[in-house]
Amino acid sequence: MKLNWTKTDDRKPQTYNGFKPPYISCIVFSCNPETPQGGVIETCRWDVKNECWFKDDIRANWYLQEPYKITHFADDVDSPYAP
Repeated sequence: MKLNWTKTDDRKPQTYNGFKPPYISCIVFSCNPETPQGGVIETCRWDVKNECWFKDDIRANWYLQEPYKITHFADDVDSPYAP
């Protein structure tokens, strides 16, 4: 499986089939900006309407809460099993 990482400063998560869902599921990289190395890979949904990370996902996972910050996301994972 290949993860196509995108910096959160570069663009917002998007869909690739033209369908506008209320949420886009993403694999995210979250880290503490005060710590020079390290971080965790988690999942979080992008709220399309409000253009922000889904607050309920953040409340449910302390690795996504302050002082951690989502810095990268993968919204187009290339699976080895995809057609």
